[in-house]
Amino acid sequence: MFSNIKSVIATLKENKENKADQKKKEKDIQNIKAQIDDAYEEWCDEYDEEADFVCTAIPTSEPLQGKLLLNPVKKLLNKDPSCWNNDDLMPIAELLAGRPFIDGSGDNFEGASAFHSIMPDFDLYLEEHDDIRGIVDPIYCDCTSSSRT
Repeated sequence: MFSNIKSVIATLKENKENKADQKKKEKDIQNIKAQIDDAYEEWCDEYDEEADFVCTAIPTSEPLQGKLLLNPVKKLLNKDPSCWNNDDLMPIAELLAGRPFIDGSGDNFEGASAFHSIMPDFDLYLEEHDDIRGIVDPIYCDCTSSSRT
């Protein structure tokens, strides 16, 4: 009979330790997320100081669904990049703003691939148009200009 009580007490202690470990892990994860957010914000601020534009992107942890890019990119594919204007690029810039990456899995593949096909021209446009460039998370700016590292 007492062995059952000892077993129950041991189980309760173990559960308490597990809950404490779980809370510690959750707190560690929150701290890591906060550090990532702080580092991103610091990087964005630092990048803005070196650039000719102000980054207005608000970071989010949610990836952009590639399928959302398909229609705006199709419109751009029908125009020569030299004829693009801010109205053409604004829908894409607003979608990309603050996103950590584009999800290209499953039904998102076609849109992500379409965007990938216009990235060089998209980046060149952003280099020349600071008003749009500031909306887009700088992660997407893969420009080859010597002013960018």
